[in-house]
Amino acid sequence: MKRVPKIPIMWFLISMGLSEKIILKRIIDSEKLLYNLIQDPLNPEKKGLPYIKNPPTAWVAIYNLVTKRSKNSNKSNKKNINSLINDFIEMEASQISKHFQSAEKNIKLTNFKKTIQSKNAHLIPKVVSSQAELDDINPVKVSKQKAEKSFNKLLFSLEKKKLYLTSNPTPLNQPVSLNTNLASLGSFPFRERLGKPGLISGIVPSNEGEKGGRGKKGVNQAKQGKTQSKKQDTTSAIQNYINKNLSNNVQADLGRKWIFNKFMNPRTYDLGQIGRLNFNEKLNLQIALNQTTLTPQDVLLATDYLILVSKGLRPLDDIDHLKNRRVRTSGELIQLQIGIGLVRLEKTIREKMNKLHAQILYRKQSAVSSQALLGNPKGNSKIISLKGNKTSPGISNVKKTKFNSFNSQKDSLEIVSISNIINTKPFNGALKEFFGSSPLSQFMDQINPLAELTHKRRLSSMGPGGVTRDSATLEIRGIHPSHYGRICPVETPEGKNTGLVNSLTAYARVNSDGYIETPFYQVYKGQVQKKTGLFFFSAKQEEKIKLGASDLYTTDIGFLPLASIPVRIINDFTKIARNEIQYVGVAPIQMISIATSLIPFFEHDDGNRALMGSNMQRQAVPILKPQRPIVGTGLETRAVSDSGHVLQAKYSGIVTYVSSKKIQIYSLRTSSLLT
Repeated sequence: MKRVPKIPIMWFLISMGLSEKIILKRIIDSEKLLYNLIQDPLNPEKKGLPYIKNPPTAWVAIYNLVTKRSKNSNKSNKKNINSLINDFIEMEASQISKHFQSAEKNIKLTNFKKTIQSKNAHLIPKVVSSQAELDDINPVKVSKQKAEKSFNKLLFSLEKKKLYLTSNPTPLNQPVSLNTNLASLGSFPFRERLGKPGLISGIVPSNEGEKGGRGKKGVNQAKQGKTQSKKQDTTSAIQNYINKNLSNNVQADLGRKWIFNKFMNPRTYDLGQIGRLNFNEKLNLQIALNQTTLTPQDVLLATDYLILVSKGLRPLDDIDHLKNRRVRTSGELIQLQIGIGLVRLEKTIREKMNKLHAQILYRKQSAVSSQALLGNPKGNSKIISLKGNKTSPGISNVKKTKFNSFNSQKDSLEIVSISNIINTKPFNGALKEFFGSSPLSQFMDQINPLAELTHKRRLSSMGPGGVTRDSATLEIRGIHPSHYGRICPVETPEGKNTGLVNSLTAYARVNSDGYIETPFYQVYKGQVQKKTGLFFFSAKQEEKIKLGASDLYTTDIGFLPLASIPVRIINDFTKIARNEIQYVGVAPIQMISIATSLIPFFEHDDGNRALMGSNMQRQAVPILKPQRPIVGTGLETRAVSDSGHVLQAKYSGIVTYVSSKKIQIYSLRTSSLLT
């Protein structure tokens, strides 16, 4: 994201719609919010900022701060004035069209009432006695002629503004500065009009401008016969108009749009359900999970929480803790890439639709203009003469031409089609970009079954949005207590990727939210409840329970010893009674990966030698006649079967016959031979 200047949090909270009273009342130490607005006498470089109370003023201030627009900077004026004028013209045009549409709708409603009353006069009791009373009932006392006249008048004022822009002798692609000599653009006498409800105050031409501003004569008089004082008056009037209306209205609107697009627009800012859930839990909020953008409550309570953290009243979050880190699976990565492809596809469709629309308008205008030149404005089929005033079938030297009317609907249907609008190249290109150039898209390691199984269970901290090998510190590469049962502390590559590429443990799994879970057995009054099944916990859920080791001695019926038993509570190790233990581990290999669990006498090995052994097992080439290991751990069969490289029978049984073509198994469950 493009870096922007630091925005005072007080301005930001006001711009989000919060009142000054709510902000200062909710935040404990509100003086910290006002510190950024006060000039520091010890720091002469720090300048004071204005105190803002209402959202429109905050929008203008934030927009000026973000775009680095200062009144004394000519460069910033040159960059922004042209776009600001265009934005203001578009905004006023939309307001005018809304006003005209509402007036026309009210006129249609009144006409409809009149028609109903005239048709059903004998059925409806007479309530309106005269036309004057009927006009009083009309909610908007304006006729269609008056509405059209005012609309045309306002459009003419907009055309004057556009004429002011286009009559600049500088090229249109160059920005226009406020310091430009506006008198050289041609003097058009303007007068301010009173603002109407629902409309932005603008400028309409005076009677003098209507007479002298049009045509060649008026333009020549403006260029030659005007005095310098009148030019300066016109220039100052236009500059005052731009400074007042343009700066206040347009900058406020653009500042509001900037804040909306950055933090409140679902298309550009998305917390996701996980982010919303974490916000609600951290700040004790009850906002719906489908609200995936920032709200004023989020910003207000987050500011209060950060102030409490700075005072030491709230704990700091550990970024390396697995409760603050989630896994982006391959399906989620492809989903994000599909979203990028759809955005590109939408852009191409919009461009083609605009192009086709322009072509249709051009054809319409060309057809109407050709018919008007030939004396057929209605567009009907007609034979006319290009030479002579009269047409007769006996004159041979008269050229005759037939022009048919332009069928816009038929031509538009021929041009606009699905194949012309939708092109799958942007979508396919986004997917090819991911599979071809993304560092997370790799060819599967298939040297042996263990290599394939390990590659499917690999975790990487690098890639888009992750860390880099050069900037990663030892804290990121190190082992965290929350890795227990989730990330193997032994299996990791040697070299620059040490600690950045890891493997899931033997029993770990990734839940739907992207957090790694590990299983435990429940303990009830000192008895391990293995028959109730496994309970999977994430790193955040594990902080709330008391865990015992997986290699604790138990009796035949599952009771733990009566002596004090060592347990882990969050990051602390202590001893408690067996009745206080809530859960115990599943197996001793719960904390290591599959490749590491295949090393015999692993508990007696040095950590570095075990790391090299777990990596080198993946490099072993399979032999033609596989054999059992002389010393094994018992997990070899399960690893090979889970990799999918061996044949598996539907039911277990006794092997009765083996050949190169078939294997027969007698199943005790079905009492039949399986081939």
